[in-house]
Amino acid sequence: IYSELLRQKKLGSSLRIEKNLPAEVKIDPLKVNQILMNLLGNSIKFTEKGSVTVTIKWLDYDELDEKCFEPLPYDDIDEGLFEKQENLSIMRCSELKPGFLERSDDHRQLNQRVYLERESNGILKIIVKDTGIGMKKEALEKLFNKFSQVSENVSQRQIGTGLGLFITKEICNAMNGKIRAYSKPGVGSTFIACIPTIAMPLNNRTRVDSQSMIQTLTQKRLKV
Repeated sequence: IYSELLRQKKLGSSLRIEKNLPAEVKIDPLKVNQILMNLLGNSIKFTEKGSVTVTIKWLDYDELDEKCFEPLPYDDIDEGLFEKQENLSIMRCSELKPGFLERSDDHRQLNQRVYLERESNGILKIIVKDTGIGMKKEALEKLFNKFSQVSENVSQRQIGTGLGLFITKEICNAMNGKIRAYSKPGVGSTFIACIPTIAMPLNNRTRVDSQSMIQTLTQKRLKV
């Protein structure tokens, strides 16, 4: 969706998916998509040169805590760890074909998914990193507030409602997750969203039959 805007701004981009990401997780795909759209849109908007990178990771943690956000970006000690790319499948935006992620054959080429034998708790970790203008500490503190626009550039502040990141935080909270923002002026910004979920064994997938659904709704006397 954003590939044309990235092309117009001459920004590099890549999608990095960790190889241990389960084939299926129990999560609301529309809300995950909304999180990605809001974070990507924000990063592209405030990046004039360089690149935007999306990284998807899977953490085998039973619960969400501070270690889920480590290593911290822009930390002099951990920056090298944050940039590591082992066990990641990387696709440049220019290599993605229309409908790439919807076609299972190409999807397998992108990444050899992990197929589980039983359900397993974990954390879906989404990282959106840009090489944009960056933000000062004062701006970061109010970044997720309603109607907040922290850009010092007047023309950029006039674009949008200032609700995108607030909504993103509300979505993460509703999914029992958390989102954090890290930034360094003149270097860029990184957004990390961690959402608790369950990895599902592939053989547990059930297809919904429309007729049986109608019958069930009729029996429950629900108006839809």
